[in-house]
Amino acid sequence: MENIKVVIADSHPKLRNQLAKQIMQDKNLKLVGVADNGKEAYEFYKSKKPSVILFDLLLTVYDGLTLLDKIKEDSPPTDMKLIMTTSLYNDVLLNEALSNGVDYIIQKPYDTEIIAEKIKKIYFLIGQEMKAGKQEDIVNDKYFQTRQNHDKRLENIISNKLNELGIPARLKGYRYMITAVKEVMSNEDALESVTKVLYPDVAQKHNSTPQRVEKAIRHAIEVAWMSKENNSFKNQFNYLLSTGKIRPTNTEFIAKLSQNIRISS
Repeated sequence: MENIKVVIADSHPKLRNQLAKQIMQDKNLKLVGVADNGKEAYEFYKSKKPSVILFDLLLTVYDGLTLLDKIKEDSPPTDMKLIMTTSLYNDVLLNEALSNGVDYIIQKPYDTEIIAEKIKKIYFLIGQEMKAGKQEDIVNDKYFQTRQNHDKRLENIISNKLNELGIPARLKGYRYMITAVKEVMSNEDALESVTKVLYPDVAQKHNSTPQRVEKAIRHAIEVAWMSKENNSFKNQFNYLLSTGKIRPTNTEFIAKLSQNIRISS
């Protein structure tokens, strides 16, 4: 088993010392940084190139979400794992963390005596078993909220919204729309350059072209507005009637749907 380099960041001195002790006692783990604030944790990330960063959401200087933003700007290695700990179980905060790079969330309080095993399980076993489709013992672990679980849940929410609007799953635009909304949920800036960023990203994921993606999504919206389904989401676009439009543009639809899901999550 390879040596896993770990950085920990927690503002609570006693917990931080307990975590450091448990990690140092495991021969497969190497503690390369101990921080009491997010800025220091980020500096350890830059200088030590850790395999795992275990950090709390409520850090000082840089809080957990700011730390995520700083790391994301650097395009971190794909095999590095980000594990966030938190005593706050707020869906909006957790969704934001998972959408911005966190691999796993451990809810506080947790047993520090088993933290070393948790880190190894996350770094080695989960990655392998997720790829192999053997997830049962992992996703049922009460400590974990995984990015994979989050993605699946988000896909289900988007699918349900599209079904409510009368868009059938057989349409290519249905599948493209799910991917597009997920992209926007994790990166709102994608809406500022739909043709240059969002459509190409969706096309790449579906082995298609940006032009086909744009056309298929537009057709799916047309189908929704031609259907007899009339719900609160459609009513949010009533302002378009005063401008002479009969349906929203792709960008308007994706932006409103993303916002709607973010608020209701």
